[in-house]
Amino acid sequence: MIQGIYETHLEVSNLAQSIDFFESLGLELSRVEEERGIAFLHIEASERSMIGLWEADSVSKRHFAFRVLESRIDEVPSFLADRGIELRSAFGVEPDDQPLIFPWATLASVYFYDPDGNSIEVTANLSDEADEDLDPIPLDEWRQLHQ
Repeated sequence: MIQGIYETHLEVSNLAQSIDFFESLGLELSRVEEERGIAFLHIEASERSMIGLWEADSVSKRHFAFRVLESRIDEVPSFLADRGIELRSAFGVEPDDQPLIFPWATLASVYFYDPDGNSIEVTANLSDEADEDLDPIPLDEWRQLHQ
């Protein structure tokens, strides 16, 4: 039944800075209400998924994930690096400039922060079989196991 998220909303400390950040990720600005301190950005206009940004004096940090195709997950670390965005560690594993694999869920993920410290993940479902016995590992190690 549920196939994705239509929208999510974040409190941000600087609306213009956050708009620039999310536009650098390829989101399309669809509406700004400067007097109210809000903006809406869409992810691929045809899909109509969006992020609402709400400027606030105090922000509470959140986490959310963007979904990409398995064939594109390898590109995410360099895509972010080209925009000056650093990867962060997750679950005790350093990013090592490649996606992290969660073998029990067959997900490949890359983690980073937005300017307000919100945790953002870019994830892809993998076509490989799950492996319940493995801890999270870098993508290159996963591929060596599944050649």
